Amino acid sequence: MPFELGLFLGAKELGTRRQQEKGCLILDVEKYRFAVFLSDIAGQDPRAHDNNISKVITIVRNWLNSKSDNRIPGGKKMFERYERFMNDLPNLCDSFEIEQEELTFNDWTDFITEWVQADTEI
Repeated sequence: MPFELGLFLGAKELGTRRQQEKGCLILDVEKYRFAVFLSDIAGQDPRAHDNNISKVITIVRNWLNSKSDNRIPGGKKMFERYERFMNDLPNLCDSFEIEQEELTFNDWTDFITEWVQADTEI
């Protein structure tokens, strides 16, 4: 999504005060890959995740933690919860008679919200 990133960074640089105060975290599969198709990404510090879900979760967690006044569980704990959710997902899909491949964004958010509210292992 280089186009959308460019729009965001342009708005952050030239937009209203509210837009200038926004932050973003840029992730990519491998380090420096952005330089191939975005010539002016310098100074943005994209983070490489190597297609590793645990690493993605930890990177996002650490970034959110640096922006929050609240304590956020560590990346390892969040990954454990993610794995529990993914193990429970087939049962959630069965109960609603939907295949996992058919899930829409709204289905995902509904399932996640319900699962988080019911999860006692926080």
